This record gives sequence, C-alpha cells and structure tokens, in this order.
Amino acid sequence: MNATLKTIVAMLVLFPLLVIAQAWHEPRPGSTERAQVMSALRSELSQYDPDAEKLRFVVRELCLSDTTGWIEADPQSAEGENRYEPVSASLRKRHGNWVVDRLACSEEACDAGTTPGEISRKIHPACM
Repeated sequence: MNATLKTIVAMLVLFPLLVIAQAWHEPRPGSTERAQVMSALRSELSQYDPDAEKLRFVVRELCLSDTTGWIEADPQSAEGENRYEPVSASLRKRHGNWVVDRLACSEEACDAGTTPGEISRKIHPACM
C-alpha cells in the first residue's frame, strides 16, 4: 500500500473519531453535567450577590463540547416569583469540572468582544 493510500485510509478512520470527540450537545435537564454547569454559574454570580447561590435558571441555550461551552439563561428566585436580567457566559472544563470562563456584558455600552453574540461566535458557530 503506497503512502498516499495509507494516509487516506488513516484519515477515513480517524476523522469520525475527532468529530465525535468534539461533538456539541445540550445536557438533559436533571443530568449531572447540567447541574454542574448551573452550579458553576451560581458560583460565578455569587461573587456579585451572595444570594445568587439560591437562584434557579430557565435555560435558553446550553451548548457544550468536551472542554468548552456556552449558556444563556434567565435567572429567577428559588420559588420562581422574582425574575432577573438574563445572563450569558462562556464555559470551560477545568480539572473535570465546568467553570464560568467569562460572563457576557448585558449592558447597553459594552466593550468590543464582550457581548453575548461576540463571545458565543468565538466558542462555536452552532452556539448561537
């Protein structure tokens, strides 16, 4: 078998494995992975408001790969009576746990590259 044919065969075998490894998905409600993302978001927001640890999130979009992700959610009080400004964030997996990498700016005057659309496009075009 010549070198070109070996390369083509190797690509045909390995390419699907690479695609699967970086597949984007949305974890099911109630799953451990989804709970971990919500916990990371609560932890990040609690730096600004200690009551954030009690928040629940209505998820608009949650898009994860093996190492990177994006979330857009509407926070609300635990009992669901109070609703707060939407929150968007990029996510990273560190040491096997999801953490917030960067909160998106939700103000009218945002620095370049900090809006939800700009950050999500850097993560993956499917996360929009």
